[in-house]
Amino acid sequence: MKKTAIIFLLKGSKERLAPHLNSSEFDCQCTNYGCKRTLVVEKTLFSYTGTRLEFDKPLTIRSGYRCFPHNTEVGGVGDSKHKYGLAIDIAPADVKDLRVLEMIATKHFDVVLKYDDFLHCHNKDGLNG
Repeated sequence: MKKTAIIFLLKGSKERLAPHLNSSEFDCQCTNYGCKRTLVVEKTLFSYTGTRLEFDKPLTIRSGYRCFPHNTEVGGVGDSKHKYGLAIDIAPADVKDLRVLEMIATKHFDVVLKYDDFLHCHNKDGLNG
C-alpha cells in the first residue's frame, strides 16, 4: 500500500508548496499562542494543485489546516478533516465561477460541498495513498 506524506511546517513560514500555493495560505488562522505549525497531507496538496491548474484562475483559500482549539472556536465539526490537513475551503475571485470550480474540484477531491460563495473540499483518507 502506497503511503502519503504528512508535511509539517512552521506557521508563517511561507514555503512554496506548489506553483500557486505557499504554506502560509494553508496556515491555521487562529491567534492561539500554542498554534505554531501547519499540517498538510500530500494528497490534499495534490488535489488542490490539480484543481487550481485545471481551473486556471486565482483561488482564495478560506481555510486550510485548523488546530483543534480553532476548529472548535469556528464551530467546526468534531471530526473535521481540517484538523488533519485533509481539507481546504476555496473560493474563486468571481462567485459566478463557483459551479465550474465545483465540477473541476470533484475530479480531484473525494468530497466537495458547495456553499454560497466557496467550496469545502476534502479527501476521506489521505494517509494511505
